[in-house]
Amino acid sequence: NASIDTVIPPQQQVDLMDVFYSAGFETYWISNQSPIGIWDNKVSALAQKSDNCIFVNTTANNSFESINTASYDSKLLNPFANALRAEAPKKFIVVHLMGSHASYVKRYPATFNQFKGTDERTSLIANYDNSILYTDFIVDSLLTLLTQQASNRAEFCSAIYLADHGENVYDENNDVGHGYAGKLPHANIEIPFLLWLSPPFLKDSVIASNYYKSKNEIPVVSDDLFHAGIDLAHIKTNYFDRSRSHFNRAFESN
Repeated sequence: NASIDTVIPPQQQVDLMDVFYSAGFETYWISNQSPIGIWDNKVSALAQKSDNCIFVNTTANNSFESINTASYDSKLLNPFANALRAEAPKKFIVVHLMGSHASYVKRYPATFNQFKGTDERTSLIANYDNSILYTDFIVDSLLTLLTQQASNRAEFCSAIYLADHGENVYDENNDVGHGYAGKLPHANIEIPFLLWLSPPFLKDSVIASNYYKSKNEIPVVSDDLFHAGIDLAHIKTNYFDRSRSHFNRAFESN
């Protein structure tokens, strides 16, 4: 419930893991990022709130080591499939990808080495493109598993894919990465947001009809994922602000 324009002390903050758990969902955190390190300690504290916390990338000692080793996101597919098969009436599953985090060349196996470069600059761009190609395969695989689950059980399922940041790969300032000095590159903050809904959801959901008819071209702020997630799951809570949900009619006039 905290955001850029809402400062709340940590002990008073409520997150989606809290809300879904309180609403009776079995909660999962399945991660290919390091469980410890300067960038991961706070995330791991959030992950440990879940009923089922699974880290598949444990060969490195900290965040710095983990981004310089190869731990492919395909390692997340079996744990995700197992979570889908588990007996629970309602599930909230977080899958934390390594994605295209630098070092790009370590983000994909050799079979995805499709793009080539001719010098240091073009080779790095090619490595990034290969990592995007592999991430596309992983996201498609996750959605395929979810589609099969929804089809087999005719269930209401939804999925959101969201990156925490983009990568500036010579797009601006002749620089690479997601750091910045002075001016924040657009490539770092204009990030992908993808919504997938199962056929029963698409057919019957008020959210689906509202969103797809009027809001699919409107930029949104990832801070509001808290409210959007609550809206998507039809959870009733006083923490919900309908004007900050991407999937609500009230958002359009906000």
